[in-house]
Amino acid sequence: MRITILCENTVGVPGLIGEHGFSALVELDTEAILMDTGAGQGLLHNTRVLRKDLSVVEKILISHGHYDHTEGFPQALALTHGADVYAHPDIFAERIAIIGQGENQIQRFIGLPYRREYLEGLGAEFNLECGFTEVAPDVFLTGEVPRESAFEKGDPRLFIRRKDEYIPDDFPDDQFPGAGYSFRLRSRGHDKHYLVRAEEDGAGKGSRPARRHAPGIPFPGPAGGVDTGTKKDQS
Repeated sequence: MRITILCENTVGVPGLIGEHGFSALVELDTEAILMDTGAGQGLLHNTRVLRKDLSVVEKILISHGHYDHTEGFPQALALTHGADVYAHPDIFAERIAIIGQGENQIQRFIGLPYRREYLEGLGAEFNLECGFTEVAPDVFLTGEVPRESAFEKGDPRLFIRRKDEYIPDDFPDDQFPGAGYSFRLRSRGHDKHYLVRAEEDGAGKGSRPARRHAPGIPFPGPAGGVDTGTKKDQS
């Protein structure tokens, strides 16, 4: 198994583009899977620089419905010539960040910037599930992850807008750690099990469903993006 980070905030290889976004290519013995699509600036360029052929990808996994994980959707679908997309139904929720107060308050849309119908027209075949799901042999999405620790309160600036109501966003679609999707990859022939993730609400929680559904399997460590910018007290 090989995991290649295609999009991230920083880059360590000359010629790559860094962006506030995440995407990873997971290459197994039998198939290749794309996790998230980045924020739209780096996917095409970085894929070429890294000499990765996304035309062999038949499945795309979306960790959660923020723009920095989904804005590269059109580019990804163009490179893969369409794909089966595995995600939570709430990836299409209208997500809003409310910053500041009073006259200085700013509302910013931070959700998936494309309608489902548009993406389906580009070749996306959506498989939307809330629970633990096997998307390929030995590849799983954890499903929704409950919050079980005191610090798992979410970001108070983030909301879901439903009609005229603003609901605090607790990231039900974040199927890794209480706010996004995660998946476990079992490397055939090797006693290693990885959580490849793009967490929105803290590090480590995504291992809970994996351990619950696969008891006794050791997980030596995570690979992938962990969004913990507003969580300072997680030790």
